[in-house]
Amino acid sequence: MATLVAKRRSMARILPAYLHTHRKRWALTQRELGMLLGGIKRSTVGKYERSTRQPSREALIGCEYIFSTKAEELFSALAGSVRAAVVLNAKTLYETLKAKTDPRSMRKKELLEAIIKKGEADDDL
Repeated sequence: MATLVAKRRSMARILPAYLHTHRKRWALTQRELGMLLGGIKRSTVGKYERSTRQPSREALIGCEYIFSTKAEELFSALAGSVRAAVVLNAKTLYETLKAKTDPRSMRKKELLEAIIKKGEADDDL
């Protein structure tokens, strides 16, 4: 678990949040964006931009709507860490189902294999 947290922190440094770029493109201040998002503090918007704080679900959806851009693009570091966690969890779940051959387990393993394969492809990028 500790290594996953360390990977997330290093990924946040590698993949910046592009929220700042989009906000500046539309000449919005942090305070104005916070107001559009329902009264979020200016300092919180700044933390979102620096990837030092994870945005709430409401902020993610709000930013998508405001900038007509997927949250995955606006918050690439967060998206990357979520994807990495899902792949890790898929591998764990796959191991628990590995020996099972009933139809439901086989269907689940099919999905898990696809998730794991997609994660490996993402690692190659």
